[in-house]
Amino acid sequence: METPQKKNKASKSFTTAAVEFENIERILLYFKVSNNLINEDLLKSITKLRTFNDNLEIPYDLDPKLEKEFLEVNYYEKTLSTMMYVKTIDNFENYFKEILSEIVVSDPRVLKSKETEQLDFILSFTDYSSLINAIAEKKIETLFYQGIDGIKKYFKDRIGVEVFKEKSETINLLVKQRNLAVHNRGKISKEFIRQFPNEDFVESMYLNFTFDYVDKIVPALYKIINELDYEFSKKFNLTQVEY
Repeated sequence: METPQKKNKASKSFTTAAVEFENIERILLYFKVSNNLINEDLLKSITKLRTFNDNLEIPYDLDPKLEKEFLEVNYYEKTLSTMMYVKTIDNFENYFKEILSEIVVSDPRVLKSKETEQLDFILSFTDYSSLINAIAEKKIETLFYQGIDGIKKYFKDRIGVEVFKEKSETINLLVKQRNLAVHNRGKISKEFIRQFPNEDFVESMYLNFTFDYVDKIVPALYKIINELDYEFSKKFNLTQVEY
């Protein structure tokens, strides 16, 4: 008789983030497999490329000398890696927005402050839960805009949990790189270099994301929120779901 596989449990916020992280890892694996299959029978792949291209409403002007390059996944590595990197950091940030919402529902007192909200903002919500979630999301977005130090301080002072710890500088770099990729096409600014003087960044050059880099940070960020989620869930008795 088979022993039933024991399922893990975590907060809804963590399970949502975990699925997103897994999707990125699946995509990376898919690229590796696809690239391998294309190169196993390059002639067949080129024939298929020509067929698909001919059926386009506006076909690409494909130079036969460049067809192999067109089919190489690594040719698109920078673009694809940047997209996955941004998605990965967004997923990491969203975990903190969502877990804060869960914590607030469990204990609304963590939002207590001298800050005020506009009456029209408050009245735009039809139920208390939606209002609390919106306030929590505004708070964490403000914190991430201010930087990692603000998030650390808020979670330590209000939630009573140390986040990031010795990884603060690394997390700060990852978030700021994401901002640069989204808002400045990855072009390195003088201010960015000033914030990270110990890195080998060159002004006016561009961040160069790779599949290997994304593949490295996904499990690292997963590990951080996995450990924090256990602490949050235990401290605030959050509802657990299987994953």
